[in-house]
Amino acid sequence: MEEEEVQTKPIALQLQSDEEEIQTKPIALQLQSQEEEIQTKPIALLLQSDEEEIQTKPIALQLQSDEEEIQTKPYGLQLQSDEEEIQTKPIALQLQSDEEDIQTKPIALQLQSDEEEIQTKANPGQTPAVSPNLETKIQSRRGTGQPLPASTRAFMEPRFGANFSGVRVHTDSSAVQMNKELGAQAFTHGRDIFYGAGKSPGKNSLTAHELTHTIQQQPRAVAQKPLLNRTPEETPEPTSDAAETTTEPGIPTEPTSLAEATFNPSETVATYISAQRRRRATVPVQLGNLARGTLQVRQKLDGTYDTINPQRQAIPFTHPFLAPLQSVGIQPVLALRIRNNTISGYATIANGDSFIANPRQLVNTIKEQSETLGWLGMDISHFPNTQNQLENGVFNLGVENFRFKLGGFLDGTGNLGLANNSVTFNANATVSVRGLSESQINIERDDQGNLSGDVEVPVNFANFSGNVTANFLNGIVDIHGTVGYTTEKFNGEINLLVTDANTASNVALQQLGPEAVEAAAQQASGETDGRPQPGERALAGWGVLNFAFTEWMTGQAQVIIDNEGHITVVGEIAPPAEIELFPQKDYIKRLFTVEVRTLYGVPLVGNIFLFANLGMDAMAKLGPGKIYNIQVDGTYSTDPQVFNRFSMAATLNISAFAGLRLRGEGGAGVELAGHDIKAGAGINALAGVQGYVEATPTIGYREQADPEAGRQGEFYLNGHLELAAQPFLGLGGDLFVELDSPWWSPAPDKKWTWPLGQLEYPLPGEFGIGADVDYVIGSDQLPEIQFGEVDFNADRFMTDLMNDQVPSGNQGEQEQQGQWQENATTGANPEPTLTDSQGAPPPQPAQGQQQTGEGEVPAPNVQQRWLQGMEALGALARRSQSDPLNQAEIDAALANLRRQYGFTQLRAEQVGEDWRVYARMNPDNSNNPITVDGETSTGAAQITAGLAAFPPISMPHFVNNVKASGIIRAEYLRISDLPEGENSSKHRGSLPGWDKIQVAGLSRNARWVKMHLLTERLGGKATDSNLTPARGPETNLRFRDSVEHPAYNYIAQHDNQMIWYETSISYHGAPNDDFISNISMRWGVYEYVNNQWQKVRTAMGSDSQNTDPPNLSGQVEKVRINEAGRTRISALLGGDESLARIIIDERTENGQYNSYLHLLLRIRRRVKRIETPALQERLSSLPNAISDDTVTFQRV
Repeated sequence: MEEEEVQTKPIALQLQSDEEEIQTKPIALQLQSQEEEIQTKPIALLLQSDEEEIQTKPIALQLQSDEEEIQTKPYGLQLQSDEEEIQTKPIALQLQSDEEDIQTKPIALQLQSDEEEIQTKANPGQTPAVSPNLETKIQSRRGTGQPLPASTRAFMEPRFGANFSGVRVHTDSSAVQMNKELGAQAFTHGRDIFYGAGKSPGKNSLTAHELTHTIQQQPRAVAQKPLLNRTPEETPEPTSDAAETTTEPGIPTEPTSLAEATFNPSETVATYISAQRRRRATVPVQLGNLARGTLQVRQKLDGTYDTINPQRQAIPFTHPFLAPLQSVGIQPVLALRIRNNTISGYATIANGDSFIANPRQLVNTIKEQSETLGWLGMDISHFPNTQNQLENGVFNLGVENFRFKLGGFLDGTGNLGLANNSVTFNANATVSVRGLSESQINIERDDQGNLSGDVEVPVNFANFSGNVTANFLNGIVDIHGTVGYTTEKFNGEINLLVTDANTASNVALQQLGPEAVEAAAQQASGETDGRPQPGERALAGWGVLNFAFTEWMTGQAQVIIDNEGHITVVGEIAPPAEIELFPQKDYIKRLFTVEVRTLYGVPLVGNIFLFANLGMDAMAKLGPGKIYNIQVDGTYSTDPQVFNRFSMAATLNISAFAGLRLRGEGGAGVELAGHDIKAGAGINALAGVQGYVEATPTIGYREQADPEAGRQGEFYLNGHLELAAQPFLGLGGDLFVELDSPWWSPAPDKKWTWPLGQLEYPLPGEFGIGADVDYVIGSDQLPEIQFGEVDFNADRFMTDLMNDQVPSGNQGEQEQQGQWQENATTGANPEPTLTDSQGAPPPQPAQGQQQTGEGEVPAPNVQQRWLQGMEALGALARRSQSDPLNQAEIDAALANLRRQYGFTQLRAEQVGEDWRVYARMNPDNSNNPITVDGETSTGAAQITAGLAAFPPISMPHFVNNVKASGIIRAEYLRISDLPEGENSSKHRGSLPGWDKIQVAGLSRNARWVKMHLLTERLGGKATDSNLTPARGPETNLRFRDSVEHPAYNYIAQHDNQMIWYETSISYHGAPNDDFISNISMRWGVYEYVNNQWQKVRTAMGSDSQNTDPPNLSGQVEKVRINEAGRTRISALLGGDESLARIIIDERTENGQYNSYLHLLLRIRRRVKRIETPALQERLSSLPNAISDDTVTFQRV
C-alpha cells in the first residue's frame, strides 16, 4: 500500500516506527513505543494495572517480589528483570493488549501497522527459522491430535483456572520430527501441543509450560479466564509504563453502531481516533444486540476511516438463532472490514485464535450442527444458493431450497433466512408411502427453535377408508391412525402405522404380532435411540375385526396388515360354543299294507263291519346333527404369497335309528253318515337298531372368488357314516278308538289309544346301515341316506330266541358308538380340503362294528410324512451308533426333523447313556420310542450335527425379462452350500435402462455398470431380476465394500453360521423409471434359540443411498481447474498445497478432466501412494472444494 511496506520473514521480527526502532530476537518479542518498553516473558505473562500486579502461576512458576529474583523451573527457562535479556523457545508467543492487535500467521508472527515498516533480521545462534514446508506440516496437523489425558486435565485445570477440553496433544513420529527440526523439547501452536522425543503430557513442568502458551494464544473474546492471584500487599506501585500498556488514555466507552451503511463515529470517538495520528485506535462497535466488540480503526489523510488490517477483524456474534452452537464449543463471529467508511462483513466461525475466512463456513456449520440448533430428525444433504453478508447496516443470512431427508425417509426442501434479529424458516416434506395418498407435511419452527408439523393423509388401499396422521415432533416422524376396513367377510377398525419396509413386508410371512410391528416402527423412526433409520418405509397394522365366514359362523379375529394392504388372521378364531347343523329327520318307507273288512248292513243306521289289517314299514331316524368344541386354527390371509392352512376342528355328533315296524290291528266299527268309527286292539312288533356316531373330522373350506375380493365361501364335511348297534325286538299292544271323518265333516280325524304293555327282546348278531355324507354346513339340503337290504328271517329270529342266544337284560334301543371315516364319500369327487392328500385313495367303508384307534385316523399325507419322518429318525439312530450325540446335537437334529416333516412333537429323554426319542404327528410312537446313542462326555458341548441341523438355503427367483423391484431377499446362506454366482458379463437378458446408458456412452470406463442386487459371491445370478444400472464408483463399489464383502467374509470365517441378506430398491418416476432412486442393503445372522434357528432382526451391516438419474443428453461438461483455482482449493483443504498439486497434475494434456468421477478416481489412486494420513483424511473434503467458480462440472 502507499503508506507502508510490509516484509515478513519467519521467525525473527523487527518493528520500526517514525520515532523508534524495535528489535526482536528469534522468538523473544520486544515491543517498544515512544513512552514505554513492554517486555514479554515466556511461560508467565505479567499484567499490571494502576493498583496491582496480576500474576499467573502455571504449576511450577514462582513469582517473587521486586527484591527477589524471579525464576521459573519448568523447561529450564529463567525469567529475568527488565535489564536482562529474555529468551524464548519456539514457537512464537502472541501477546494481545487493549491497545494493540498482534496477529499470528501460521507459526511465524507478523505485526503490521500502516505507519511502520516491518523488517526481520536473522540472529545467528538462536532458534532457526521455520521453513515453509514445516509451517505447512504444522498447519495440516492443527486440531487433529488427541485430547489431554483426563488425569492431566484434572490436575492442571484447578491450578490454571482454565478449561483445557479443547487442547490437543501430538506425540507421534511426525511431532517428534518437527521438534527435532526446531531443536525443541515441545512447542505450542494455538491449542495444539507438539511433544519431542521421549516427552509426553503429564503432571510435569513441561506440560504446565506449554499449557500456559495455549492460554496466551487465545483471543480475548473467547479465551478461558486465567487464574489471577491478586496480592496487593506485595504488589509494588504501578509504573507509568505498566499503566500505559493496559489502558490507552482517553479510549471512548460508547460503541459506534454498525447498523448503518457507513462508519459514522460520534464526535468523541472521532476525536479519539484523530488523536492517534493515523495509528491504530481501538474503537468499541456493536450491531444492535447481535454483536459487540472492538475494531482497530485508523483515520486516513482524506478523513475517511479504514480498519488497520487488510484482513477482516472478528467480533463475537451472539445471534439467538446461533446461540446453541456455543454449547458445543463453536463461537460464531462477525468478520468485519471498513474501507473508505463503508462497512461490510459476513458471519463465520472462530478458529482458535483466528477465524475461518469463508462465508460458507457458517452455513456449513449449520448443516453439520443441525441437531444442536434443534433440527432433530432433519438430515440436510445440500445447502445451495446461500447469502451471508452485512450490508447497509443489516445482516442477512439466507439459504434457499436446501434439500433434506426427514425422519430418514421423507424427502423435503426448505428455506432459512436471518435478517438481523428476525428468523424465517419454512420447509415441507413429501409423504410418499405406498397405500397413502401423496401429501405435503409443512414443517414450522417455534420460538425455541424446535421443528414440528403434521398433516392428515388419506389411505388408498382397497377396502380401507379413513385417514392417518403424519406427525413430526422432536425429530421423529410418526405416521399412524385408525381406519375402517370392510369386506364381505371382515369389518371393523384397523390400527395402521408406518414402519420399515422390511418389517411391513414380512408381517404375514413371519406372523409378527402387534407388539413386534410397533417396536419395529419405533426403532425405524428413532424413538428408541434418537437416530432415525434411513431407508424405505411402508404401512403395516393390526386390529380386531368382526368376521362372518358363513351365516352361522361369526365372531371376532385378530388380524395383521402388511405393506400391500393384505390382511392375515393370527391366532385362533373362536366361533360359538355349539351349532346345530340340522334337526332330527324321520324317514319311513311303507313296505306293504293289507286290510280285510266285512260289512253288515243295518237299516236306518248304516254299516257295521269287522276289520283286520297288517302293515310293515322300514324306518330310519337321522339327527339331530350337532357340532361343538369348535376351534378354527391355521393361517388365513388375502395375501396370495401366504399359504392358507385353514382348518376347523370340532366334535361332531349324529344320532341315528333304523329298523322294521310291523303292526296288526283288529276290531269292529260302524259307518254313520260317511263317518267310520272303529274300536279294537293293535299289536306292534319292532325290530331295529339305534346308535350314534361321534368323531372329530377335519372340515374343509372352499371359495371360488379372488381372495382379495373377500367373497364368502363355505365349510363342508364329507365322509362315510357307519352305524353299528345291538339289534332288538319290541312287542307291544294297545286298545284304540278311531274316528275317520269325511272331508266335509266338521268332526276331526282322531285316534285314542290305551297301551296294554310292551316287551323288548335284544337279539344276537349285528344289524347295520351305511350312510354316505357330503354336507355343506348350514345348508337346508340334508344328507342323502341309502339303506342296505333288510334281511329279516322269521325262522332265524325264533331260533335265536329259543336257544337263549340273546344277551341278558333289557337292551332295547340302546345307542352304540359308530365310526366316522373322513373323505369316504362315493360318487362325485368331493371338494379338496386344505390338507394335501398326495393322491392317496380313500379308505373303504367299515363292515359292521369297528374298533377305533387312539386319536384321529390320519390323512394319507400325514401317514406319508409320518413314515418318512420315522425313516429319518431311524437313520439318525443308526448314525449315532458310530457318532454319539450330545444334548446340543440331538436338539439341533430333532429341530431340523420337526420342521422338515411337520411333527407336532419331537423330544428326546436321556435314559442312561442313550436318548429315547418320542414323536407325535397324528399317530405317535409313545409305545415304541426310537433309541439314539448319546454322548455323556462333558468335553463335547459343540453343536456338530452337520448340515442336517441347518435349513435349506432360500434364494430369490433369478429370471430374465422381469424388472427387479421391491425387496430381494436370500435366507439361510451358509458358506458350504452357496450356489455358484454369475458375473454381470454373463448377462443375456434385456436389462431395462441399459440400452440408454450405452447410447449415452456412460458405460465407458465403468462409469455405469450392471450392479448385482444379490452379490455374485453369495450366489447372485446375472439376470434382469437381480441386476440394475448403477454408477460404478459411487454406488457399486461403495456397496461392495460396505455390505457385500463384509457379509461374505463373515460366513467364510464362520462355517457353522448362516446369514440373511436383503436388498431394497425404489425407482424414479417417468421418464427415469428404469433407474433406481434409492438402494438399501443389509445383512444379519441367525441364532439358535428354543431348539430352532431364529432370525436376528438387528442387522450386522447395512448401507443406503439416494441416487440421481443419469445424464442421458450426451452433453457432458468437462471439469477444468485453473491455476487460480489451485490456490483456492489449497486454502479450502487446510493449506495443503501438495494435494492441490496432485489435482493439477491429474489434468489431461488440454488442461481438463474427463468427468467428475474420473477426477475422484485418479486422485484416490494417487493419494493411496502417499503415506501422509492427513492427505487421505482430507480427500473427503474434495467435493466441497471443487465447486463454485473454481471448476465447472456435471455429474454423469
